[in-house]
Formats: sequence, C-alpha cells, structure tokens
Amino acid sequence: LKEALNSRYFTALVMAIAGALIITEISFSNIFDGRLLGNIFFFITIFTDSLFSVISKPLLNRRSLTAVLSASLTWGMLFLLIASSIALGVSNLGGLPKLLQNFSFWHWAGFIFLGPGCTVLTNLLWLRLLKDTPLSLIALSLYLQPVLGVFWGGIFLNEHFNWNTFGGGALILFSLWYGTRR
Repeated sequence: LKEALNSRYFTALVMAIAGALIITEISFSNIFDGRLLGNIFFFITIFTDSLFSVISKPLLNRRSLTAVLSASLTWGMLFLLIASSIALGVSNLGGLPKLLQNFSFWHWAGFIFLGPGCTVLTNLLWLRLLKDTPLSLIALSLYLQPVLGVFWGGIFLNEHFNWNTFGGGALILFSLWYGTRR
C-alpha cells in the first residue's frame, strides 16, 4: 500500500498485541479451556478485520464507497450462508421460513436494528475512515476491541475486572497514544 512504517509504529503494534494477550489472559495450560478458544476466535477476528482493511483500502481508490460496501456485505452474507449450511446442514435450513413466521415485533425490530442498522452503518463508517486514514493507524485502533469488550462486559454482563484487565488495557491505550503521536 506504499505507506511508510517506522519503528515507532512497530513498537506500538508490539505493545498493543502484548496488551491484548494480557487483557485476554491467554493461557495454554489447558487446551480444552473455553477461554482459550474464545481468545483464538478473537485473534482470528483481528486478522480478518485487518485483511478486510488491506483489501478494501486500494479498492476505495478505484471504486465508490457504495460499491465497496455493497460488495463486502454481499460476500459476507454469502460466506455466512455457506458456513451456516455446513454447520447446520442444508436440510435444517428449510425450517428457517417457519422460524421467521414466529418472529414477534421485537424479534423483527432487533433483526432490522442489527442487520441494516448496525452492520451497514458501522461498515459504512469504517470504510469512510479507511479511505482517508493511513492503514497503520487503523491497524492499531483494532486493539481497542478487547478494551471496549471488557468494559462493556463489565457493564452489561457484570464481569469482574482484575489486574490483567487494567494492565493490558493501559498498555493498549498507551500503544495507541505512542503510535499515533507525531
């Protein structure tokens, strides 16, 4: 992408990754621990978010924001349809229309809010930011996800904070400050 990456950025990236490892309390002591699996999924998400940004950035220079948004949402829906067909079995998808018939007003309101509302709006904002911001800064911002996830988990799920939460969160926030200052 022809962006100049300096030692400050690499140092900040290493600190952000270390902070994410600390905040998620990654442990290999028990490979059957559900927490380890969750951490693996989290880091896969960080990788795929980064890959999406790297692929989308040059596309935004050649195509309109609407075209890139439409293509990414279409590919995402196709991927989820294929993945759910494999996970559930194609024969079980036949019960989907019946399930949708039993949706209440609140089910539909939630579906519309999360689908067209949140998904489209956040992707639109992300792509708009991606178009005008160096990718190196955006890559660092992905590490805010564990900080915000723990914060919202504490508020809505009554999860408890510990020293890893504060230490890892502080390291991530410091890495963002360090990597973005001039």
